[in-house]
Amino acid sequence: MRVNDAIFESYSNLLKAQGLTKEPSIDEKIKIDTYGLVNLIIDVEEKLGVSLDSAISEVKQSKTLLDVIESIQNSISVLN
Repeated sequence: MRVNDAIFESYSNLLKAQGLTKEPSIDEKIKIDTYGLVNLIIDVEEKLGVSLDSAISEVKQSKTLLDVIESIQNSISVLN
């Protein structure tokens, strides 16, 4: 699974759990709290089979979904 796909799927599932059904766009502001972001990271870790501990603080500061994607991609590229 590609990184972007894993993040979009995980984020969409978190939004649906909050009763929001609109498909997310890459430039939209994050609509989940810090707890939700941590759950997003855990879900992406499970989907991709990687550890994203180094991305947590950067992801928590993310304002948009694109910021989250870039933070996680940077963390994964450091691992490789």
